[in-house]
Amino acid sequence: MSGAETTQTWRELRFFFAVAFLLSWGTGAIYLLFRAWLDPMILPLGANNPVFLLMNCAPSLAALIAAMRFGGWHGVTNVLSGLVRPFAAWWLIVAFAVVPLVSLALVYLAPYWQVWPVTAHDVLVKLPLLMFT
Repeated sequence: MSGAETTQTWRELRFFFAVAFLLSWGTGAIYLLFRAWLDPMILPLGANNPVFLLMNCAPSLAALIAAMRFGGWHGVTNVLSGLVRPFAAWWLIVAFAVVPLVSLALVYLAPYWQVWPVTAHDVLVKLPLLMFT
């Protein structure tokens, strides 16, 4: 890599980390500072709180912001194209048939030797919803 490319790479990396830090720790700090005022308006800090979701998604959002800043829409499409990968079709069979079958077998066999927190409803209803959404 040439000197200019190295400088550009470090600039992009610093920008990404700064944005990720501000979106996660900065948002969390603001929430904690103004918690008494914010709690009545939004949910308490937990999985359903938009502030919590923003803090958890901060690295992904920072990557999209950095891609837009340094590469425009082409940079964003390059980042998002990493979500789609080619794969062999038999992995679909593994994911959508074998995993639920093993889970269902464990639902009925595991109680014989330990407490198993998963029910048949979880495997037959919640697992397909999780896999398809």
